[in-house]
Amino acid sequence: MTNWNLQFKDPQTEREFNKSCLEQDLKAFQFAMILGFITYYIFLSLDYALYDEKLFYKFIILRLSISSILLGTYFLSFRIIKTPKQYQTIAIFIAISSFCSHVAFTFFQGVDNFYFYTA
Repeated sequence: MTNWNLQFKDPQTEREFNKSCLEQDLKAFQFAMILGFITYYIFLSLDYALYDEKLFYKFIILRLSISSILLGTYFLSFRIIKTPKQYQTIAIFIAISSFCSHVAFTFFQGVDNFYFYTA
């Protein structure tokens, strides 16, 4: 992983800059988690319109599990993430998990490739 800390001639300025950079990135990360959580539930209406009842309930279970991971990460980000390396590790884990879950949609019988391409 890369080292995010930029080096300045003044050590105090360097510490303040690197601290504020992590805080801003963490706020954007938390906002993305909330936005992802809400988006999963917005697409439930599209699932209901496009697919039959049996497949719709499969989507509900899958969307509930994914959104609970996102919501859990949001709340844990206030306590767990204290360094840029922790932030990078968690962000990469969430990105891979989200991609895998979107690809998992395509393995349901009768699902359009739309879900694979939106991943």
